[in-house]
Amino acid sequence: MKYLTLFLQLVFLISCKSSDKKVDFKGVWIDKQVLESKGTIENDPTQFPLVLIEDDLADSLLIYFDSNNKYRVPTEFAYESYFVHVDKNTEYFLIPDIDKEELVFSNLKDKVFRRFVRVDSPLSRNDILDSNFRLEHFMQTLN
Repeated sequence: MKYLTLFLQLVFLISCKSSDKKVDFKGVWIDKQVLESKGTIENDPTQFPLVLIEDDLADSLLIYFDSNNKYRVPTEFAYESYFVHVDKNTEYFLIPDIDKEELVFSNLKDKVFRRFVRVDSPLSRNDILDSNFRLEHFMQTLN
């Protein structure tokens, strides 16, 4: 309950300072740190460098951890944010930062925050699930 209250306060603060713009979640999102470091990934089980959101109000997301770990995870959409269930014990949040046009990944339990930016790419679910897909190669195709 404590974490839900903190989350709702965060959503309230973001919504108060933002305009009436709506967030378009659809697309390929990459962890900002990974993008800036040209694909280097920390060895952290909660770190995932890429998220594919195929539709607005999607009930699941495709999360790429590494070449061997790619999962469709169930989500719930509420308060203009996604509640993501990567594992059974922890609920994660993808909260929009409308002014910066980024998604903020939050695990309030462990106080983890990461920022994702959308990249202009026609990357599809089948591309990511392909056994030959590598984040490093994909990063080289980005401008």
